[in-house]
Amino acid sequence: FGFIKKSYESYISKLNKKFNNEVMSNLLNKRECARKTKNFEEADRLIKEIINCGLSIEDTRDGYVLKIE
Repeated sequence: FGFIKKSYESYISKLNKKFNNEVMSNLLNKRECARKTKNFEEADRLIKEIINCGLSIEDTRDGYVLKIE
């Protein structure tokens, strides 16, 4: 399982270098709040901002998955 940890650490390192964690956290939190309140127009707008930052986001039943593009 060492390769999984190394892969995860590499992913986080790339993420930290490329993105401001505070800004990204804020976008993701705002999007989650918009979804919970069924403000889908705002949630879609925030998805576009996230995509413009070079990430893709996939909703799952347990939350979401981010991927670096």
